[in-house]
Amino acid sequence: MLPFWPRSRAVSSCYARFITGPVQIEGTVLDRRQHAHLATWAFDGTIETTAVSPNGLWVALGVENDVVVVDSSSGNTVLGPLHGHPEWVRLISFTPDGSRILAGSRGYSGAHATIVGWDTRTGETVLGPIRLHGHKNSVSCIALSPDCTCVATGSEDMTVRLWSVEYGTMQHCLETQSPVNTVAFSPDNARVVATWGTNLQAWDSKTGLTTLGPIASDESIYNLVFSPDGSHLAHFDKHVIYIRNSQNGDIVQQLVPEHTSHITRIKYSFDGRYLVSGSNNQTLLVWDAQHCKLEFGPLAGHTGYITSVTFTPDNSRIISSDDGGLLFTWDVRRYNRSSSMVNTLPNHIISARFSSDGAQIVTGSADGTISIWDSHTGDVTLGPIQAHKDRITAIDILNDCIASGSRDGTLCVCNALSGEVVSGPVDAYPEDQINAIAYSPDGTLIATAFGEGVSLWNAQDISKVFDIPNADGYTSSVRFSPNGTRIIACPWGSPGPITVWDILNEERLLKDIEGHKDGVHSVSYSPNGALIAAGLTDNTIMVWDAYTGTKALGPLTGHPKFVASVDFSPDSTRLVSGSFDGTILIWDVQTGETILTFQSGHDQGIRSVAYSPDGTRILSCSYDGCVRIRDAQITNENALARDTLEYDDWVMNKDGWVVDNQSRLLVWVPADLQRTIARPRTRLIVPCGEVFLKFDNNRIGKSWAEYYAS
Repeated sequence: MLPFWPRSRAVSSCYARFITGPVQIEGTVLDRRQHAHLATWAFDGTIETTAVSPNGLWVALGVENDVVVVDSSSGNTVLGPLHGHPEWVRLISFTPDGSRILAGSRGYSGAHATIVGWDTRTGETVLGPIRLHGHKNSVSCIALSPDCTCVATGSEDMTVRLWSVEYGTMQHCLETQSPVNTVAFSPDNARVVATWGTNLQAWDSKTGLTTLGPIASDESIYNLVFSPDGSHLAHFDKHVIYIRNSQNGDIVQQLVPEHTSHITRIKYSFDGRYLVSGSNNQTLLVWDAQHCKLEFGPLAGHTGYITSVTFTPDNSRIISSDDGGLLFTWDVRRYNRSSSMVNTLPNHIISARFSSDGAQIVTGSADGTISIWDSHTGDVTLGPIQAHKDRITAIDILNDCIASGSRDGTLCVCNALSGEVVSGPVDAYPEDQINAIAYSPDGTLIATAFGEGVSLWNAQDISKVFDIPNADGYTSSVRFSPNGTRIIACPWGSPGPITVWDILNEERLLKDIEGHKDGVHSVSYSPNGALIAAGLTDNTIMVWDAYTGTKALGPLTGHPKFVASVDFSPDSTRLVSGSFDGTILIWDVQTGETILTFQSGHDQGIRSVAYSPDGTRILSCSYDGCVRIRDAQITNENALARDTLEYDDWVMNKDGWVVDNQSRLLVWVPADLQRTIARPRTRLIVPCGEVFLKFDNNRIGKSWAEYYAS
């Protein structure tokens, strides 16, 4: 642990000079590491909700059906588990004086909710369990007023009901026009706000009269939170946080996080200065709530879907939990803003390719920007270039030209030297997105895959040449043959045939190239033009003769989930494949045998894999928003994946422990660094940077004492 300790901390400054092992660490991420992470505590079960006591000393957790109270500094349990709920606890709160803990659960299978209260000194039940009966369908959300006297429940029966906490009696039944998504109280207890469908509405909590709305939004609204002074109301759809004036409902600001995927939770700090957001990509972002800009982040370390976020009353720490049972504490004051990458690194990466000479990587991101990186150092050499308004879904590069496609259906061409947008964005598909994009070998054409087929475009002026319809399914992948005379495309999620199209004669070829029982996700031409490979949704790979359509290899098995991407090596002798579970394999094209298995290192599944032009490296782009570059050279056919150093053959378990090939514990990696660890053969990770582990001075077993030098 000591090698990972921040150099500025007292423990490191006092003891690091005496320790020579067990590992030496190097890498770009160390210079810009953020030291906000304080502690991680594990619990048995999913943590669905959290609350901090008014004095900041305790944290109450809803761990499935029970409540556990822990010391906020040590993580030691001080109360619990406290029982009484028939379903998972979805709501938890301390009373304003800290004397009680109130928790609420809701039943998916029944039209009820339950409230239970405990004494914080003794753990004795002092309230309930009180069943709140009255809804005619399942309860979808529950909220407690700040003074802990009133409970609001929203239901599939299109009502919001207000209840007395003390007696469980219903006070108001408020009607909506569709099932209720979420409900919240204002800080002064005077208003209750709910969302249903894409609408927001507010009522007076005493009279039940409507005070605002309904106000329509473009997307479904989730997780309502008021600012501490009640002047603003924050909520989110899948990808955007909206800040509204709570009096008139007007949107005053939109925040677009870098989160990999859907936002899951948001929360204001007690002083209203910050807003923290969590995502199901396991990271947190902290926003300046007053100026509506990103303050710092992402804070990484969680290994599961983030289920709750909250601040301590003194606003110095953030408490977050995930569905894997982990509770994190973060020190807002210790965050290293001077080295923050917030304003310098591109957004979450969706698509990536090697440049034509392999010296660079071009990436397309969720914020619609394109960036170019040095493929050896990871430095950004150009960008971010704002090419699209929506997320980039596909990208390709040929010489000095970059073609990109977006979720909004637009097509764009940029100059890779200057960053200038030279064509577009062209509204190629107003009602669809571009799923894949490819340059022809001579650079005169661009092929784009969309829901109904493939389009060919003139690469100079982005004028359409012709469409290739696909009636067999959603087109997910497209490639040119090496001589540029043919196009291959595939229908994702459908067992329909792969399409091979003669561009010159505008006719379909190889109509019988099927031989697979499931859908096709990706296709690739071998550089010598002899073979076609496809990654299938039944977790296998097929290889066919590109001229006759007869099977050459397959089905090749080895991936536990569907094969998301395949690519041939430049000499056509090997094939790399990446799967939705994160595994990456290299296959011998002659024998069909697996010759190399990579440790993924990605937190999520693979989007795409690609060989470098010289065949020495492999690029993988993942749903976790990162690109990893690996050494693909194989020099010893009898020990393919073995490196020369004794401890280079290691793996990192999900709990952060690095173990060798005999399962011996080598070192534990702190949670905030785990996603940046470069596994064996990994040479580069962008945009987050990498940490290399070196075990040259390892002394396992009886020699462990030699680590210490007085």
